[in-house]
Amino acid sequence: MSSLLKISDNIWLFPFNPEGVQANVGVIIDDDQTGLIDSGNSPQQARLIKSELEKIQAPPVKYILLTHHHWDHTFGASVFNDCEIVAHELTYDYLKQMKKINWNKEYILNEIKNDPSMKLSHEAKLAAIKDWDSFDISLPTMTFTNSMTLELKSVSLELSHIGGVHAKDSILIKELNSNVFFVGDCFYPKPSDNKVSLDILKSLHRQSAKIYIHGHGNPADITQLEAFIRQVENN
Repeated sequence: MSSLLKISDNIWLFPFNPEGVQANVGVIIDDDQTGLIDSGNSPQQARLIKSELEKIQAPPVKYILLTHHHWDHTFGASVFNDCEIVAHELTYDYLKQMKKINWNKEYILNEIKNDPSMKLSHEAKLAAIKDWDSFDISLPTMTFTNSMTLELKSVSLELSHIGGVHAKDSILIKELNSNVFFVGDCFYPKPSDNKVSLDILKSLHRQSAKIYIHGHGNPADITQLEAFIRQVENN
């Protein structure tokens, strides 16, 4: 039995894990190819996703759409060979700089020492990735500035840059046939977190998706989004 959650005819979800930093990974299945929304936080998670896709006999992964550059959304991409990696141009720039780092346990421990405020994030990296010797960051192979559309056989995807304070490179991904929005981390933080962008939330509400899939929680409908907006406004 697969642990993938079916959202619509073409959309599945490899669900987030609240223990540690493991984000939702979207799965879009077309007639002869599969696309991922983000790639997991590590090669280990990415291999688990591959295993789950095999259980439902999904076609090969041929493209990965990155919602933004943060490690828990991008560090699994190297596991998927022979596929396009699509992202905003800023995501490419961020990942190019991150790729220059000699990632290893000693480096991360030193980063914790230099900036204790990042301890939880760095410790989560150490928990997620065991083999740093073979670790590598895959760079996007296709980028855009403002928006782009991907027309597949049975799926239409619209990508647009939304930015925000959580990550300047954040994008919105709309699956137009099902009216499902992948919104990355643009409303993942708690209402008390200053990384929540009220303007982005209200824009998402005006566009009225059937389902909003964000990085670190269960899929939400518009009523749940409205409740979240009220929490932010009243904070």
